Amino acid sequence: MRFVLGAAVLAVSACTGSTTGGASPGAPVPAPGAEAPAPGAPSKPTGKAIALKPPAYTQYRLERSDTLELQLPDSSTQTQSYRWSAWINSHASAETDGYHLVLTLDSLEVAVSGVPLLQPALDSARGTRWTAHLSSDGKISSVETDRQSSVARQFQAMLRYLYPPVPGGELRSGTTWTDSATVATRAQNFDVQETGRTDYIASGPSVHGDETVLVIGGNGTFTRTGTGSQYDQPMQYQAAGQRHVTFYLATEGAPAGAEGRESSQVTVTVPAVGQSLSADQRATFRISVIRAP
Repeated sequence: MRFVLGAAVLAVSACTGSTTGGASPGAPVPAPGAEAPAPGAPSKPTGKAIALKPPAYTQYRLERSDTLELQLPDSSTQTQSYRWSAWINSHASAETDGYHLVLTLDSLEVAVSGVPLLQPALDSARGTRWTAHLSSDGKISSVETDRQSSVARQFQAMLRYLYPPVPGGELRSGTTWTDSATVATRAQNFDVQETGRTDYIASGPSVHGDETVLVIGGNGTFTRTGTGSQYDQPMQYQAAGQRHVTFYLATEGAPAGAEGRESSQVTVTVPAVGQSLSADQRATFRISVIRAP
C-alpha cells in the first residue's frame, strides 16, 4: 500500500518523478487585467474593429509556476512545486480560414521544487516542432508534433494561450461573450479532457509595454478528467477549478502576450487498491512577446 501511494504522489508531480518537498519558487504575478462581465451585462462595443493578424515571425517566452499541496492519508501534507520557462519561435502564414503555424521549442528551463531538471530530459524536448491551424477567432487546432517527449507535452498544453480569442474574427472594445469548450490537454503528467466555460470582456485601448492594445479579460471554471499510470499502476485523475486570464491584442492585430492564474482541487485514484490522493493546485503563467520584427 505504501508503494502504491508513493506512485500516486509521483504521478501528481510535474515533468519528473521527483517528490522533493520545498517552498514554491518565485512565480510570475499576473496583472489585474480586465475583469469579466457580470452575468447578463449588456455588450456595448465601441471603437475600431480589430482582426487577429499574427506576424510572419514571432518569438514568445512562456513562464509557468505550479504548487501542489498534497493531503496524505496520515493527515500530513507535502508540498511539490515546479517552475519552467520556454522560448518558442512561431512562423505564421495565411491559409484557408486562418493561418498555418509552425512552432519550435527553441530553449527551455525546468525546475522541480527548486532542483533543475536533468539535462537528458531537457535535450529530448529542445527542438520539438509543432504544426497547427490557427482560426480567425484565435483557436488552435490540428496540432501535430515531430517527436514524443513528456516535457514537450507539458509545453504543448500552453500553446493555446499564445493567441487571444477574437470571436467572429474581429473585436471591439466593450464586446462581451462566453466561450464553452472541451479540449484535450496535459495536467500533472496526465492526459486529460478539460471542459470549461469562460466569460470575457474586451476593454481599451490601453498601453501594455510599448504597444497600444485591447485588453481581453476572462473569468471561468473548468473540470478535468483523465487517466495515467506509474510503475504499471493505472490511475484516474479528476479536478475542478477556477481560472482568470488576461490577453493583450495589439491594435494592428498582433498577439501581445497573456497572463493568468488558476486554482483547482485534484484527486488521483488508484482503482486496483482503492487508494486516492487529494491535492490543492495553484498556478500562475505569463506569455511575453520578446521579439516580433
